[in-house]
Amino acid sequence: MFFSNFKIKKVKDKRGIIEIFENDEKFDFKIKRIFYIHSNFKNLMRADHAHKLTRQILICLNGSAKLILDNGKQKKVLKIRKGGKAIYVKKGVWHTLNNMTKDCLLLVLCDQKYNKRKDYINSYKEFKKLYS
Repeated sequence: MFFSNFKIKKVKDKRGIIEIFENDEKFDFKIKRIFYIHSNFKNLMRADHAHKLTRQILICLNGSAKLILDNGKQKKVLKIRKGGKAIYVKKGVWHTLNNMTKDCLLLVLCDQKYNKRKDYINSYKEFKKLYS
């Protein structure tokens, strides 16, 4: 499978809720970059690319969005939302975000540092040549 989803551990008590992500043996994944996406007030499409090298874990901290994943052979459409499952996306997967709510806050953990030249595939046509 070109992606997987998993629950984020939640602990609730009278002080509130803490949600915990622990990078355990499920992923051979050392976090080298963290970024977050927010304030998409015009509901524009985000991502719309693939990575040759980078694997990512997406965690929706607030609001919701539609995540479309495509490995060149099949597509999967997921609704990601606050309190939902985290999504692990392997390298070589075209991913697109849309239908983001105005309050959407998406945390992205990456196993590679940013390198647009070596890592990003921004042309879907090029992606299909490489991964179909």
